[in-house]
Amino acid sequence: MALILSAVADRIDHGTGSSLDNIDTGAVATWIKLTTGTGYSALWQKGLAASGFQLIGLNDGSAGEIFFAKATTSTNPSHVSVEEIAIGVWTFVGVTWDFSVDLDQLNIHIYLGDRSTPAVESTYDGGAFGLGSLVSNAGRNAVVGNNEPGANDFNGEIANFKYWNRVLTLSDLIAQQYGAPVGAGCLLHTEYGINGTGTQADWSGNGNNGTVTGSAVSDHAPIPKPFSRREAVEWETTPGGITIPVASSYYRRRRAG
Repeated sequence: MALILSAVADRIDHGTGSSLDNIDTGAVATWIKLTTGTGYSALWQKGLAASGFQLIGLNDGSAGEIFFAKATTSTNPSHVSVEEIAIGVWTFVGVTWDFSVDLDQLNIHIYLGDRSTPAVESTYDGGAFGLGSLVSNAGRNAVVGNNEPGANDFNGEIANFKYWNRVLTLSDLIAQQYGAPVGAGCLLHTEYGINGTGTQADWSGNGNNGTVTGSAVSDHAPIPKPFSRREAVEWETTPGGITIPVASSYYRRRRAG
């Protein structure tokens, strides 16, 4: 399943959980299908200009170049892909960043792939070497498909969103592209639409569940559907009222362990 975002206010808000605060070394993997790309929009944004924003989005263009930026007290480190996301085509997007040493834009990497093409690193068309110091985004909402005020709306479909507190290699990202288990350091793992437009469960165990504004449910990206690589799926309702799949081996071992 996936969620269709088509209105200005549409978004999935994953809340203000502290596990997503100030992730200055990390990675993201997501499958998206762009409907329109005539302007700037956010795939992921935590914080605003004055509150340490971290942003992965689509730049202006006939479709959309992927870019990453992080707020500092001076010049924000950023990188922009040359390749534009094709409209109406399911696309895998991977992004990694590492500001543990400095704020060089070369520490930001963007990867793109599709159903039949494993992800490769983009070439780049702009960006900036960061100056100053990173600004905290603690306590700000983590939003997929928009920002907090609903001013940077993404128009299209989003099948899933995975976020780590470590850099993933290209091999790691290709594995994620085709549905591998998320592994260590995952802070947010959502498979959108499994619960309709209700609460979107965070499978990472960090409780960063998503609240949907607007949106509708559509088919998943054309890859193995969530959990289909494991045993037959049963369903259960959590104490919080979320309906989730429980594979008879993998998820029970996780819960028991």
